[in-house]
Amino acid sequence: MPKRSGILYAALILLLAVSLMYHVRELSFMLDFLRHGGERIQAPFVVGLPSAKIVKVEQEAELAGLHEGDTILAISRRPYRGAVDFTLPILEGHPGSRLEVQVQSATGAVKTASIELQSPKPLTTGRRVQLITGALIPVFCIALGVWVAAVRIRDPIAWIFLGMMISFGETVGTTTFAGLFGHEDWLQPILTGYEEFSANIWSVFLMLFGVYFPERLSIDRRWPWLKWLVGVPIALRAIQSGIVGVFWGSHVATATAVSEFLHIGNGFTLVHLLAILCFFVSIGYKTLSATTPDARRRVSLLCAGTITSITPAVVIILVNVLRGLPILGESPAEMFVLYLIMLGFPLTIAYVIVIQRAMDVRVVIRQGLQYLLASKGLVALQVILSAAVVIAAGAFGDNMKRPERIELIAGGIIAIFVIRRFALSVRIWIDRRFFREAYDAEQVLTELADKVRTVVETGPLLELVANRISEALHIPRLAVLVNGGGAFQVAYALGYPNALNVIVPADTPEPEEAARKALDAELALPLSLNRKTLGMIMLGPKRSEEPYTKADVRLLSSVATQTGFALENSRLTAEVATEVAQRERVNREIEIAREVQERLFPQELPEMAGLDYAGSCRPALGVGGDYYDFLALPDGKLGIAIGDVSGKGIPAALLMASLRASLRGQTIHGSEDLAALMGNVNKLVYDSSSSNRYATFFYGQYDPATRCLSYVNGGHNPPLVFRQPRQIIRLEVGGPVVGLLPMFTYEQAEVTLNPGDLFLAFTDGISEAMNAADEEWGEERLIEEAWRLNGKNAADSMRELVASADQFVAGAKQHDDMTIIIARVCPLRIPVAVALVT
Repeated sequence: MPKRSGILYAALILLLAVSLMYHVRELSFMLDFLRHGGERIQAPFVVGLPSAKIVKVEQEAELAGLHEGDTILAISRRPYRGAVDFTLPILEGHPGSRLEVQVQSATGAVKTASIELQSPKPLTTGRRVQLITGALIPVFCIALGVWVAAVRIRDPIAWIFLGMMISFGETVGTTTFAGLFGHEDWLQPILTGYEEFSANIWSVFLMLFGVYFPERLSIDRRWPWLKWLVGVPIALRAIQSGIVGVFWGSHVATATAVSEFLHIGNGFTLVHLLAILCFFVSIGYKTLSATTPDARRRVSLLCAGTITSITPAVVIILVNVLRGLPILGESPAEMFVLYLIMLGFPLTIAYVIVIQRAMDVRVVIRQGLQYLLASKGLVALQVILSAAVVIAAGAFGDNMKRPERIELIAGGIIAIFVIRRFALSVRIWIDRRFFREAYDAEQVLTELADKVRTVVETGPLLELVANRISEALHIPRLAVLVNGGGAFQVAYALGYPNALNVIVPADTPEPEEAARKALDAELALPLSLNRKTLGMIMLGPKRSEEPYTKADVRLLSSVATQTGFALENSRLTAEVATEVAQRERVNREIEIAREVQERLFPQELPEMAGLDYAGSCRPALGVGGDYYDFLALPDGKLGIAIGDVSGKGIPAALLMASLRASLRGQTIHGSEDLAALMGNVNKLVYDSSSSNRYATFFYGQYDPATRCLSYVNGGHNPPLVFRQPRQIIRLEVGGPVVGLLPMFTYEQAEVTLNPGDLFLAFTDGISEAMNAADEEWGEERLIEEAWRLNGKNAADSMRELVASADQFVAGAKQHDDMTIIIARVCPLRIPVAVALVT
């Protein structure tokens, strides 16, 4: 038994013990009074509890000099402590004996009166029936409430039902002085406090039952605090009454002080009536809004029965309060009729709970006993048969030869395994017969709720959930629908004879109800996450044809919640897997593109007398938009090109390839008019690219015979010529970027390179390289590093410049392609050519 259930059972047993001890005392006095009433005496006066004032006097007390309003000081020469001191002498007296009472009148005078006790008036038949009815109603209510709570010990509604039944019984049941104060022991204050608290809390439990049974009221889900505006004052008053009851018997001063702390009188009855009205409003609303005929039938029966049994009492109480009369009136006949009518309340509740199976207690009891007898009987039968085989083998073995004895023993062992196998099959049949597993269905579904979170594939997830639910609750037919493409479709089904082709559009009003009707399901469970319905589980009727209980729905809802999470995880996992596959495919394609682009850069450099040169490009991504090239021209000249396409990645790389093709197409036959050549390249790039694409581009032709470099700069970072001593020539002449507009006019320029001059061309990925603080390396640092390269060959110079930039950024992410060309005019005319492509 779980620890929580053990605590709840202990609380239930304690409550049952207290209530039974009180009613045993009440019933014992009632039976004795009905049998020997003539030997008893009637109370000569009535004390107004919890005070010590006399509120009513009989003739014998009046003759002895007592009056209404007198305060009791002592009874039988004992100081008056409370109602116990008044009740015990009455119970112990007999007709003709005398009771000595000391009182203080309203004027302050103290006097002692000796009252001759009289026999009670004969009981009429109606009065007898009233007393018996008033004594039995609480016992019946306690038995019904405890039964339901014991069967459904962890169901909060069962405990609300228990409180409603006990408090109703104490409210309408017969309460006597003998039952409350007829014993002077440690139990008396406990039992009196219990009775007074219970008799004043009934309307709160009734209101809560209306809110939560058979399912929680929708308005309470939205404003759960609303019911406590009525419930808390009543509960505080009930607690006060219980405390007063504890002190009534022997501490009248304390009881009076506590009672006067929150004294409202009969006006507080209106608050009780408001709570009862909340019950009727809740049940009436649920009768009109019930979604299934079965639920509507049960709530309608409850509504009709409670209205019939409680409304007359409510009307009588309200009229009496408004007239200033006692709450239940003064006429015994009126009270008797009222009791008979109010007896319909517990009878209606019992009919709805037990006969109409609103809380499934009958099914639990009946099937639990049947399963216990069947399963344990099967175990006993298995033990008996196995023992019989062993005994038979021993009895007949003495008269057999050894081989025969071995055969008999082997046969006995086989027989035991056959019996065990047979018993297992029978046990499975018993499980199916009584529609439950040998282990707790709650445990199965709880374990399922934990397990589904680890399943990340949709198919196995739905199969696991459907099969476990079917096995745990013995549901032969169910289907799981998943929202895909704006409609719910059956993704997994059990028990349906043919393939299901049920499609419910997601925008259908109440799609769960539409799916339930289409699949003839009894219960629909949404698979939701963040108010988004991912799917639905449609459950057919149980094999037992019993309705789904609140416990079933609670457990299944937990499974559905976890399944919704798992379903979303499955969807996200599938999306991630698809994205990873797509990314791998894209990465592979980029790798291929990178390999292709590397082939577009110079692989072998033309030998050029007197010129040591090298080039390198390092893309920021797999492929880039930077371009550099060296072209061997027909007239022995060397074409030098560098460019930077706008953007990055594949689009920039495509435009870079287009720029390369355009340049090579224009230089294949040689050309001295570089301005016209640049204009043609601009037109070709414009025609082959989108309107937002362009490129900065520098192109020059070096003549080794004259060391003359003719060039056109199309909006590119000006290449630099370093000449000693500390002179820099910027190659800026040209025009705008290429590819932005169809027609541009470009200007050509020339510069003669001297031996020892260093030509440096670069893209802004070099000069604008940034460290983690977003600080640029800058063109000034680039120039300073270039001056330090005096005397080094082109390849080493290029590597040192790139290393200096990398050292500055200190591992920060490369944001742009880095391309660089270095050419040094040699003092001696020796052919040197080196290319580095990274």
